[in-house]
Amino acid sequence: MCPLGKKSNYRNEIAAQAALMDRDLSGIRRALRKPLEAEVSRGDLTVPQRAAMAVIVRHHGISLKDLSREVSLAHSTVSGIFVRDRIPVLSQCPLEAALKRATDKERAAIAKSLQRLRELLEEA
Repeated sequence: MCPLGKKSNYRNEIAAQAALMDRDLSGIRRALRKPLEAEVSRGDLTVPQRAAMAVIVRHHGISLKDLSREVSLAHSTVSGIFVRDRIPVLSQCPLEAALKRATDKERAAIAKSLQRLRELLEEA
């Protein structure tokens, strides 16, 4: 709730918080893409692997069936792409690695905060 007579300052504070959050979210997206971008820059990924990874980055949690449809490849071809030892970047998700270093309390706070932020964004 905005204190009386301080509406302008309140709006400025919210705008500043939004800018900081946007910067942090952009940094998080960059950090999560970094391992994939390293694999791509080394040329270690095939064209089908790159296509599949691009879809996965855009549609986190996509099913194998939907992924096969998105990249126009057979289900068996797409499932073969994701044998963990064939794409090193999949062996350790950066988000999973970061969460392993967090305490139980920190993981719960992060999950709760992100869930609420997503809900607020979806209401807009």
